[in-house]
Amino acid sequence: MFYGRVYVERATSYIYFKKHSSTQAILHYLKYKGKPNLGVFLGKKAGMELKSFYADIDILIPVPLHPKKQKIRGYNQSEAICNGLSEALGKPVVTSSLIKIEHTKTQTKKDKYSRFLNSQNKFDVADKEAIIGKHVLIVDDVLTTGATLEACISALLKVDVKVSIFTLGYAQ
Repeated sequence: MFYGRVYVERATSYIYFKKHSSTQAILHYLKYKGKPNLGVFLGKKAGMELKSFYADIDILIPVPLHPKKQKIRGYNQSEAICNGLSEALGKPVVTSSLIKIEHTKTQTKKDKYSRFLNSQNKFDVADKEAIIGKHVLIVDDVLTTGATLEACISALLKVDVKVSIFTLGYAQ
């Protein structure tokens, strides 16, 4: 999905997201129904299975929410997933380095091109010192078009880092 767009060391998704399925229900509970513990549980479960795949990761970075969105939701679902992965992989979660610099509307109803435009230049690296020279695992809830992750990766690659990806779900 990212080939020719941004360079990624490794990438995987844990479950296949299908509309009107139990996976959709699980991910909606995590993201919209105030169930961050579900993200921690699934992140830990995935991390146990992926320990060797991500053995050389140094730090975990959740896709950040804009502070306004996080205040409304009360938590960052990607950070909850990160916390579970952190338990399983024994790697720290860093939330101070990658930041969302502009509040955007939800992308759930947007097409691929609109998602790309909506995500471009919306992320920046704030705490460069915490990540320089590291192998970073960027974590998100669902991979749909890759626009959000591409924007995050583009920001991170301006610093001397290697980037890998983990998403809880993959939607085609």
